Amino acid sequence: MALTKSQLLTKYDIPFEAFEVLQGSGHFESCFAPRNGLNVVTPTAEDLFAIECAKLSVLGFRGAPLLPYHRFLVLRLLCLPVKDVYEELINLGFLASRARFKLSYLQKIHKTMIARAPKEIKKILEKRELPKSKVGKDRFIKFLSIMNIKIFYEAPDRVDDLGFFVKSRNVFELILTTSGSNEDIAEFFSEHMKTQIPREAVLGYRLLYYSSHELSSENWKNYLATIPPDERKAKADARGKDLVEYSSMKGIQGLASMAEILDRAKMRYIRELGNTQGFQTSGALAAQRSALDSILKIDQYQKTLDGHDDTDFWKIFERFTVRSSDEQEPRSIDDIRGQASQEAVG
Repeated sequence: MALTKSQLLTKYDIPFEAFEVLQGSGHFESCFAPRNGLNVVTPTAEDLFAIECAKLSVLGFRGAPLLPYHRFLVLRLLCLPVKDVYEELINLGFLASRARFKLSYLQKIHKTMIARAPKEIKKILEKRELPKSKVGKDRFIKFLSIMNIKIFYEAPDRVDDLGFFVKSRNVFELILTTSGSNEDIAEFFSEHMKTQIPREAVLGYRLLYYSSHELSSENWKNYLATIPPDERKAKADARGKDLVEYSSMKGIQGLASMAEILDRAKMRYIRELGNTQGFQTSGALAAQRSALDSILKIDQYQKTLDGHDDTDFWKIFERFTVRSSDEQEPRSIDDIRGQASQEAVG
């Protein structure tokens, strides 16, 4: 049966974002094609199985609380009873207390997983009975791939390797809550812990234990309600912030130098200038002048720190021309620089 994308998402109860990721992963192989004025697709049996799998993914899960360690829950619930998984969460420190996060909370998540899972996976989640047929085994491997937990299932020692981070999760997860890249965070921890932390380890922890960047605002708020107040406040404050600026604000030693902070700020104003370039409204012009003024101040402070004039930096602005309705006002970065010099002399 041919379906539009909207019909497909509605019929199989899968969010748009989850379907986009599924297509990008190559697990949904059928292509949309024009027919009678619409783009439609006729999914194969394998495509439909992939959709059912994606309904359990971080982006596709609905009907129960979604937590940052969702993939870890799926991985463990494929192998262990709910009570055992609950106790492991307590032992790992992911649950603040039994009162704040009751067993019934996890049982609801488990039941919802079973309800949303393909029939082949339901049996594993319910009774932990692995498939015996070749088709069943192949589909199970496909499910693990779509959930992004295949590597952890096939090599359990990789889960154990992340125990180093679990022990310091209060600090580690705070940094992961920022918008910092895996590379930046790996570099930070390598520097502070005097040992080489590979990017893959940071990515592994984010995938398995702390996919905070994949949670919607609503799911994020629900998660915060399950953790202690002090941890809740700290993580809410770090959510989405620039890694270097956040480290500077919180005084995290070694993560941000003054030069880095200034460079980050300067590039932010460059972006602001570019975003308003070409608009002639009073608000846009004011934003352009404000951005240019901020860049000048940062540049001047950098020259004070460095002791020399970094003229190469200004080449970035050769394409920028501020359009102003007042001919007496500065129109380019050179004009502003010149005016600043005249005012200093005067």
